[in-house]
Amino acid sequence: TYYGKVYFHLESEPYMTVAVPGLGATPPVTVVEVNLKFILEVISDIKIGREGYAYLVDSGGRLIAHPDISRVLQKVDLSALPHVHAAIRPDYEVDHVLLTRGLSGHDALIAHATVRTPGWHVFVEQPLSEALAPLYASLGRTGLLLLAGLILAVTVSLFLARHMVTPIRAIQAGASQIAAGKLDQQLEIHTGDELQALAGEFN
Repeated sequence: TYYGKVYFHLESEPYMTVAVPGLGATPPVTVVEVNLKFILEVISDIKIGREGYAYLVDSGGRLIAHPDISRVLQKVDLSALPHVHAAIRPDYEVDHVLLTRGLSGHDALIAHATVRTPGWHVFVEQPLSEALAPLYASLGRTGLLLLAGLILAVTVSLFLARHMVTPIRAIQAGASQIAAGKLDQQLEIHTGDELQALAGEFN
């Protein structure tokens, strides 16, 4: 099967010539001109988040399908873009995700897959800000939780410090009274811990 290059009929819709051999000793060849408009519809229907989209380039890096048909009709050559250049290299073997400047001119997360038979390459592109939005939201929630935990820890530590300092000051005041000769001084501390035991020893 032969797949020709993409061309534009009357500068409006993309077409491609496909030739298929028949059967027999001297087989006939069936040649058809295929309208690629259905590919444009498939590409246009691919949505990635709110702002992400897909596009298709041929083996030379020329744009042949994009949600904005006017870009396709301009016969834009994308082979200079880093991700397209990497995809159309003959030694390119592994499909992967890149973080690079997209068609819009902004940083984007771009994934790629190759359609091996005609040598086309499908790219899906999502603005980096949108792609990382869930991560930023998660970091924001984590930050709020850490802040809430810090506030709670400070509040609890202040409460515990005050809870401990009050009986210690009472013991200190009682010790001063006893040292001054007031032996009938009674320390009233009911903390249920070592401080209460210490006050009992003073009493």
